[in-house]
Amino acid sequence: EILAAPLPNNFKETNLVYDGSSDPSRHVRTFENMAVLHGYSDSVCCRAFLSTLRGGALDWFHQLLSGSIADFEDLASKLTNQYSSAVAQEKTYLTFMAMKQGEKESLRKYVARYNQTCLEVHSASDEVKAGGLIRILRAGPCRTSLAKTPARSYEDVLKRCRKYINLEEMEMEFAKLEGMSQPEPKKEQNRPRGRSPRRSSPKRSEQRRASPRRRSGDAKREKRDEWQRRPMVKLPVALGSGELRKVRMVRFVVVGAESSYNIIMGRTSLNAFQAVVSTYHMTIKYPVGENVGEIVGDQLTSRSCYQTTVSNNKQLAKRQAELKGEDINRPGGSRSREEKQKVEKGKEKMDIQPGGEVKEIQMIEGCENRKFRIGKDLEEPIRSRLIDLVRKFADIFAYTAEELTGISAEVIEHGLNIDLSVRPVKQKRRHHWAEMDKIIEQEVEKLLGAGHIKEIQFPEWLSNTVMVSKSEGKWRMCIDFRDLNKACPKDLYPLPRIDQLVDSTAGCELLSLMDASQGYHQIPLAREDRKRVSFVTSRGTYCYVFMPFGLKNAGATYQRLVDKIFKEQLGRNMEVYVDDMLVKSREELDHVRDLRETFLTLRRYGMKLNPAKCSFGVRSGKFLGYLVTKRGIEVNPEKVRAVMEMKSPTNVKEVQILAGRIAGLGRFISKVAEKSCPLFRTLKKSAKSQWTEEAQKAFEELRGVLANLPLLAKPVQGEELVLYISIGERAVSSVLLREEGTAQLPIYYVSRVMQGAETRYSEIEKCALAVVVTARKLRPYFLNHKVKVRTNMPLGETLGRPSVSGRLVKWAVELSEYSLMYEPRRAIKAQMLADYIQEGTKVEEESEGLW
Repeated sequence: EILAAPLPNNFKETNLVYDGSSDPSRHVRTFENMAVLHGYSDSVCCRAFLSTLRGGALDWFHQLLSGSIADFEDLASKLTNQYSSAVAQEKTYLTFMAMKQGEKESLRKYVARYNQTCLEVHSASDEVKAGGLIRILRAGPCRTSLAKTPARSYEDVLKRCRKYINLEEMEMEFAKLEGMSQPEPKKEQNRPRGRSPRRSSPKRSEQRRASPRRRSGDAKREKRDEWQRRPMVKLPVALGSGELRKVRMVRFVVVGAESSYNIIMGRTSLNAFQAVVSTYHMTIKYPVGENVGEIVGDQLTSRSCYQTTVSNNKQLAKRQAELKGEDINRPGGSRSREEKQKVEKGKEKMDIQPGGEVKEIQMIEGCENRKFRIGKDLEEPIRSRLIDLVRKFADIFAYTAEELTGISAEVIEHGLNIDLSVRPVKQKRRHHWAEMDKIIEQEVEKLLGAGHIKEIQFPEWLSNTVMVSKSEGKWRMCIDFRDLNKACPKDLYPLPRIDQLVDSTAGCELLSLMDASQGYHQIPLAREDRKRVSFVTSRGTYCYVFMPFGLKNAGATYQRLVDKIFKEQLGRNMEVYVDDMLVKSREELDHVRDLRETFLTLRRYGMKLNPAKCSFGVRSGKFLGYLVTKRGIEVNPEKVRAVMEMKSPTNVKEVQILAGRIAGLGRFISKVAEKSCPLFRTLKKSAKSQWTEEAQKAFEELRGVLANLPLLAKPVQGEELVLYISIGERAVSSVLLREEGTAQLPIYYVSRVMQGAETRYSEIEKCALAVVVTARKLRPYFLNHKVKVRTNMPLGETLGRPSVSGRLVKWAVELSEYSLMYEPRRAIKAQMLADYIQEGTKVEEESEGLW
């Protein structure tokens, strides 16, 4: 019916165009006005409207089913729903609150900008407009006048502002006239040599701002003038990509100075792009037509640039000391004691590189393929002593698989302890593509040459090979032992507690991070179990002689080994968690002695180290997912980067990955459960697994928190710890901290989402729940220290009453084994504890319905 309708004789094709990138409702309204003007019928409107569609909008129309359009109203409704994301958001009175008069913005420009915003906000009343202008006006005579004598209407406000606009512009004209009447500056003859006169040229002022600061002195003045004479270049700069790409020509000053940055985008660049910078969120936003482009910063790159700048400053200071003839080998040179202390504090703040900088040293002089790594900032004589020690124990390092001799079976041997009632499984061989078969063949040849495997003719159990990609673009051959692992009981050998190992490592002067070379392959396998640990390839069947990766109890066996051979050092100068080994020294001078003791143990038992993964004598290092330094415990930058670079999840799997990554950072994030609740709600079965605006907002807030995570302290043996608790609407949270003078240093953040009936607990019960949850998670801290629970709730008196509810009695008994003290809250001074200023919810919300 629509297609059969005839077009009017005076029909002319419209110039309106819509491609889906702008507001669809605005396009529909414009077309309707044109159709009313020409008197088009409903059918003609449908046919004429089709001629306005372009690009993606036209492709969308052709995907509609034939006969699915009833009339023009139906067509307009479907178009609006399809491109609802492009609908312009209606501005409200909150837009006024976001405005602010710039420091150098004139009153005329600001009032004009504010008035234009008022025209776009249709729902704002006259009082809201007048009050908004007065509230966000910059301090000055205009604001004072409006505050003293309130205006009767918004029109009255504008009239009074115009008077002060004229006054402001007149004062500016008078200032210009006074500046023109100033006497000329003195001639250059009395000026020291090498110093250029000040000029008011814009280019010269920009060059002066771009030049690095220099101290007094003729040589430095000459160097500065040399930088000022550098040329200026105009280069095309592009921000964003695709539809959000924006290119502008920007003028740069070429400065001949050492820097970790290639280009610095200053005010000139930001003005050219009309960009807005947020240092808190590490983002730059700029307009592109009707859209907004966004560039997200990288915290790790920023830290790397900062560290490079610090290193350059150190090298420059060293060269200057050499020119002055100072003793640069002696720490501090000729500085006073106060200057030395400032330098040492500065070093602690500048030591931000994960793992510290290392330098490669030849194991044998002249042999390039055998090297080891030591801390780059080590000073003499420790550096020489450490190098001599490592070279003396060169036999404990394995550069090739053939150098692995293995540990004696008398020390330890891995057995499977298979349940004999389980029937052996021989997996059918899986086929790989030709290139993968070559990689498997090369790996098998390597294992055969090292003596880790041997051929077998009649295996009892048979498994397949599985190839796993590595980050370097290489492949790792693994064995599918899932069937075999099901028949083996779990080895219940206990693993160390990660938190205790990390706490005992923090605060050390020097660390040495070590990694065993193919650690599992150094433990022999029981002879009767070798035919069970077999695998098949395209060339034959093989069995392991040494313990392979992938077995159910391999980790427990390895932990049993290191606990046995390093039992005299564990907790004193060494920490080991399975294959992560670390030698620590409280004093820098003791580190070589501690390493010698470790090397002697390794040589005695025949364990070999992988030199490519060892770093000796570093100031900080990654250990068990944390960055341990002398100052305390820092977050692993790689874990932060994994969340910061992650895009908004689009399915349940990605939400689960995000939740897991955030959980790994929970120790550093205050109230992480409360802040992550919108993310977790998308995982509920009752939900439609959609990424909501609330979840996106929570995700962005978490990113902002991750950009400024605190440094965690380690508890001192025997000191009293302090616990602050906070009750939210959906979660209970707490922070365990230590007090050092007036400073409050966090140790651990704990947070948990309340489940089911827990949300309906009374305020005092929620406070008790927060203490119980914290005590369960941080049990070693509560057992080894007295803990002060600072709360304004009568928690101590309530838990001590015999007439309280059953759950409170149960919790009171559970908490009785700890040395807990309850006292009123004090003022929280640390910025990272700001979330705990408010202890609980003021008013309890009653849930609907009965339970």
